[in-house]
Amino acid sequence: MEGGKKMRNINRDHSIYQSITKHLDSASRHIEATSEQLKRIMEGCEVINRNIEKTQIQIDKTQIQIDKNSEALERMKQENEKTFKRMDDETAALKQYLREQDRERKIEQARIDKRMAQLDGLFSDHWSKLIEALATPACLNLFKKYDIGITQVYPGARKGKYPLGEMEVDMILCNTTVAVVVEVKTTCRKEDVDHFLKQMKHFKEAFHPFANYTIYTAVAAIKFNQSSDHIALSKGMFVIHCSGENTFSLTAPKEIKKY
Repeated sequence: MEGGKKMRNINRDHSIYQSITKHLDSASRHIEATSEQLKRIMEGCEVINRNIEKTQIQIDKTQIQIDKNSEALERMKQENEKTFKRMDDETAALKQYLREQDRERKIEQARIDKRMAQLDGLFSDHWSKLIEALATPACLNLFKKYDIGITQVYPGARKGKYPLGEMEVDMILCNTTVAVVVEVKTTCRKEDVDHFLKQMKHFKEAFHPFANYTIYTAVAAIKFNQSSDHIALSKGMFVIHCSGENTFSLTAPKEIKKY
């Protein structure tokens, strides 16, 4: 009886031992699994820490670059302010210079206008005296050598109109069948001769009373520039040199052009 009870106790203790052993094995496996998980977590934390360190290094580098850029921007701002100030100063100086130049230009223009007015009066006076001199018998008689007898003089500028415009002549010497149209200049240039001959194409249209006349041309001047007298002669015009008061010389072209 007593032996049976002892056996039951032994069996019960063995069962308890097995249960404890089983629980200990399970706990050991759980601890091992937990340890493995912790190891992986620690490894992950190390990776994260390294990444954090790398990120912090990059942040530090970026901050350094930002600081450098900020300093560069500040220097650029200061340089721009200096540049803008210099430009403002130069602009102000330029405006002042232009104002002075404009004032000087106005003074000079007033002086030129005054001089031109004086010259215009002088030119008009010389031109009028030249017209008067050309109307004297001493000048008119020069054309008799070429069988052109002048009986009528129309001195002074005269205008005539034709379908496409108008023209102006300085002087007309004529009789009942022949007329000499004279361009009068104190100083004659090539352009004056060209312009005069271009207008003469319309003379009979512009001045109808002379439509049936034989028309000759002449240029009279105190001074001829650019060989304008030779050019006029080559184009069939008479050339009158005015060398002094009532002192004239008339040169005829090799071929006198008629209109």
